Amino acid sequence: MNDVWDVDAAQTLLDEFSRQVPPRPERPPTLMEISGYPHYENVCSNILAFFLDPGNPHGLGTLFLDALVQAGGIGEQGREIGVNIQIRREETTRKGNRIDLLIQSESHAIVIENKIFHEISNPFEDYINHVETHYEQLKKHLIILSLKPGGDVEPFKNITYEQLFNEVRSLLGYKVPRANTRYLTFMLDFLNTVDGLREGRIMNEELARFLGKDDNLTKARDFFKRIDTFKSELRRKVSELESTLGDRVGDSCVSQQKWREPHGLFDILNHDFKHPSFGDIIAFDAVIDPKGWRFEVFLRIEPEPPDNSKLEELKTLLKRIEFGFEDEYHIPLQKRFCYTEELSKVAAFVRCFVDRLNTDSRNAA
Repeated sequence: MNDVWDVDAAQTLLDEFSRQVPPRPERPPTLMEISGYPHYENVCSNILAFFLDPGNPHGLGTLFLDALVQAGGIGEQGREIGVNIQIRREETTRKGNRIDLLIQSESHAIVIENKIFHEISNPFEDYINHVETHYEQLKKHLIILSLKPGGDVEPFKNITYEQLFNEVRSLLGYKVPRANTRYLTFMLDFLNTVDGLREGRIMNEELARFLGKDDNLTKARDFFKRIDTFKSELRRKVSELESTLGDRVGDSCVSQQKWREPHGLFDILNHDFKHPSFGDIIAFDAVIDPKGWRFEVFLRIEPEPPDNSKLEELKTLLKRIEFGFEDEYHIPLQKRFCYTEELSKVAAFVRCFVDRLNTDSRNAA
């Protein structure tokens, strides 16, 4: 890594990254993601089997079956594949291979090979022989269900989850009135989980293409090394501030600690204080980031945020000890220092705040 930081090259890299790898929209995690099982094909196949069976207590009837028929061009709505629907999981062939999902009616047999991330390398010829032998009199449909298109393996037809779920959503309105709300929630969570997997895969592919271009990988590696070096410098400044302050934090201080987010570009020296006027801890953060030093005061309270009366009490305290602030929940003080400011001046400001808070605490006791 060169010692000279090529700012123009870094800016070009960031501009190209923003243009070619757009960010994913933020969304809350689904229950499946929280549980840690969204990637497992068996889990997704079990859920599909539950919702494909119109006899199950989800109350959605033939919703998933109709959607599959539409997406696969099998017929118009679920009634076209007949009645007496049976859903089988991992039906075993004579050779011991297992078919992910098999849907049987009085007139149709539909084989579904479910592919979330694994490569398409199944014994398809064995699957074909199995259905030809055991479902000889039925109309047969062979499907590969995958996150992305391009999974055709003749005579299997590729259907993407996006295609299937688009049909589910378009037909859902007719089914909602009779749906069991509990299972409707589970179904929507499943749809959102798989959507997230698909979007994540697209983003990863875009990122791979970006990093594979020309010398982008070399530039990115150099950029991240320098970011890591910068984060180390942030921590060094916070550690030096802590060392400069020493133990001069007063009796009301109950803890002093360093804190940062794993992927953040900031570092914090935090002090927590007890004050007779407050039942909750008063937190004071000295924060360093590329723009410099800033300071925040807030109540460490659960659940957040505190009610307005407690916030007003904290603002009254700041006015009493004569520190200007901005009107937010994490109350930013007006004082700022540039990134290159001498730590002695930053420490002097922190000591001033701590001393005045300690004095006010003693007077209130």
